[in-house]
Amino acid sequence: MSELLSVIVPVYQVEDCLRECVDSLLCQTCRPMEVILVDDGSTDNSPAICDDYAARDSRIRVLHQTNQGLSAARNAGMEAARGEWIGFVDSDDLISPRFFEVALQVAAANPDIDVVEMPLMSRFNTPNAKRYVPGDEVVKGSSDDIFSAWFSREGYVRAYAQTKIYRRSAIAALRFPVGKTFEDLHFILPVLKACRGYACTSHPDATYFYRYRQQSITVQARFRDIESQLEAMLLLAHEAIASPSVAVKDRHLYALRVANRMIDAQRAGRLEGWSLRPDFQRELSEAIDLMRPTFTQLLMLPIPSHDKLKNLTLSLLGINYHLSFYAR
Repeated sequence: MSELLSVIVPVYQVEDCLRECVDSLLCQTCRPMEVILVDDGSTDNSPAICDDYAARDSRIRVLHQTNQGLSAARNAGMEAARGEWIGFVDSDDLISPRFFEVALQVAAANPDIDVVEMPLMSRFNTPNAKRYVPGDEVVKGSSDDIFSAWFSREGYVRAYAQTKIYRRSAIAALRFPVGKTFEDLHFILPVLKACRGYACTSHPDATYFYRYRQQSITVQARFRDIESQLEAMLLLAHEAIASPSVAVKDRHLYALRVANRMIDAQRAGRLEGWSLRPDFQRELSEAIDLMRPTFTQLLMLPIPSHDKLKNLTLSLLGINYHLSFYAR
């Protein structure tokens, strides 16, 4: 494992937890490694903390830029990265000491793959911490084979860029969309199309610890955030509809997820005075119609009974009625 690993850390207003994050990177067991801290115009003590670490450890490089958002910060790090592999860590999160070592071991054992995904511990700083394990799987072949395998295990539910490493040559032309939120969901489809193979590991020593923060976009998603998420979900829907390898059941499950997120958008829009663009809502509804289960198919889906009841109206009456019902 002699390949250089570049770890990109966007930094913005995180003086309270930045040191804990960086310390978890510096105790990584893999070598060699560079850590690129991208200060995205922080006005607290974060820039000074970044510079202090860089002065004390030659593995750390710091980029300072005006505030442009998470996507732009990650993109700046990608431009500066020199490693054969790239990883992303958010500056309020942590990783286990062997996180990157295990990931690179999986990559070394499968030299023709370009992405490795590791387990996630969400809300690790709360009593409601939950571990998600993607399993042990290696998928190679066409982009459709890779996409359908990822889609089948509902990879879109946790499409976090941070729980993966990427071969830099495979994603060299890709960038995160500036101006979008839920940027990871926008980024994943081009990655799946570009990579030759995708591996997952359930190794307990390779865990990403995702911190719960009340002010995060995931927690306090506004209408514009949900709209951005739906834009990415629509692209995935089109891909799933066009794919000959995606199972009907998997399309059904995804249709329910998109439909319920549309309801979230309607609710947020009512509170904030926004609404989905008519053409965009129509396109979403048409995609859902092509994937939505019938009543009988809904009963057969591997989801809890309360979720079946929740989506019964969707199956019987259709997405447009379902949305108008909640919009009243």
